[in-house]
Amino acid sequence: MPTNFPIPAAERIREVLTDLMGRPVKVVRTEAADLDGARPGACADYAAGRGTIGVLCVADLRLTNTLGAALTMVAPAVVEDAVAKREIDESTIDNFREVLNVLTSLFNTADTAHVTFRDVHRMPAQLPSDTAQLLHAPKARRDFEVEVEEYGAGVLTVLVA
Repeated sequence: MPTNFPIPAAERIREVLTDLMGRPVKVVRTEAADLDGARPGACADYAAGRGTIGVLCVADLRLTNTLGAALTMVAPAVVEDAVAKREIDESTIDNFREVLNVLTSLFNTADTAHVTFRDVHRMPAQLPSDTAQLLHAPKARRDFEVEVEEYGAGVLTVLVA
């Protein structure tokens, strides 16, 4: 199914995250995650052209906490505690926002409209209408299990318009 934006390969995501985290990261394709919007996690949206949403990255609760904690080397036990409580604290979401901003480079090519990171939304929450529309009707998607050494693994879903 053709799309306007590339879906990065697992290897490319691994390279970017490994460089950013300063520790080994494994990324492999996985089964499609449930994106009903009722489960805790986070959704990053990327705008293209006239501000329309072109790409979403949705992370489950564990991956949101993992990437947010690993970026600033917060103790891995903090991730386990947050997951057990089904929470994402403010500093973790801020760190996660920085990680997803860096991932913008994965979606820009010479052959596509330029995308820019727009925002991160905690889930469950009321998403902006354009973000919710892409979440429920993407042209293509790919799901990845992302594991950060010492911090654990979670699921990242990439959806494109």
